[in-house]
Amino acid sequence: CLLDAARQVVAERPEARFAIIGDGPEREALQSAAAQAGLSAQVRFLGTRSDMPPVYAALDVFTLPSFSEGMPMTVLEAMAAGLPVVASRVGGIPTLLEPAQCGILCPPGDTAALADALLRVLRDETLANRMGAAGQQHIRDAYSSRAMAERYGELYREVLR
Repeated sequence: CLLDAARQVVAERPEARFAIIGDGPEREALQSAAAQAGLSAQVRFLGTRSDMPPVYAALDVFTLPSFSEGMPMTVLEAMAAGLPVVASRVGGIPTLLEPAQCGILCPPGDTAALADALLRVLRDETLANRMGAAGQQHIRDAYSSRAMAERYGELYREVLR
């Protein structure tokens, strides 16, 4: 789905570049598909990385077009890095993005919606900055060590009652 969306994004924004981070048994097939789609220059496969802060800092937008997720740490990390997020409306992702209005949710597998959302963020720097700042604030408010400790304390007090 991301490669199909990338082709649509590149048609309008030829300067766009995509970094696919992670590894797995489909990597070779995805690299081949990117080459067949004429995207070899626009899509880089970075493999597994342990140095994510500088990687996030190099991005304009983070996308996770999954078909199934729980509560993905990568979305939390991207939000903490101040990135606008474009992701599938699956698992816990809506609970992360919707309260903070820090991203755009797409139906899983909807390539056109994914491309439209990515282009919307890339076209509108004010929107991208607003979503990135909202994500950072949401992480501080809801997922900082202090916020988590307070929530655990509330849970323990409730259980003790």
